[in-house]
Amino acid sequence: MNDRLSKRLMTGGAAAAFAVAALACDGATQPLLDAALLDGSPTSGDESMSTPLPADAVETLFSGSQSGIDDERRQVVEDDGVWATVWSELHAFVSSEPARPAVDFATQRVVLVTTGTRSTGGHRLELVEAVSDGTAVAVEVRHVAPGPGCLTTQQITRPALAISVPRSAGDPLVTVDLVYDDCS
Repeated sequence: MNDRLSKRLMTGGAAAAFAVAALACDGATQPLLDAALLDGSPTSGDESMSTPLPADAVETLFSGSQSGIDDERRQVVEDDGVWATVWSELHAFVSSEPARPAVDFATQRVVLVTTGTRSTGGHRLELVEAVSDGTAVAVEVRHVAPGPGCLTTQQITRPALAISVPRSAGDPLVTVDLVYDDCS
């Protein structure tokens, strides 16, 4: 996880913040928006308190490029009623909706990230890491998009990722990095 995300986790406020960064094909980082500027928190802190969540504390509930959600979202789901609605939205274009994964909202939250509608294939969302400082959870997601030389299918895609994370005192901090695939 990048240093800025760890630092924001250590110093962030109760409001969820979002950051988007573009990575060029050569791997150079070009930050576009810093979440610390959105919530007013400083970008310095002691990263030693940020520890990765155990693998069994984070569960992928949905990951795919054919969701039914047309808009870009960063949503924290706090209860089963909203989760039922989101699950139905994720499966709006399938004839038979699969069973919704059970989530214990007394101890967990669902973090939903979507890219909105894309005009080609080759887009996907990947969970990079989830960390906690004991009072807040930070989630880093990578949006992989096809680079300039990539061959892609000409079809509408709607990538989405839904994960469950431990409930914490503060709102989860979600960071999405845009990475262009070099297709090699």
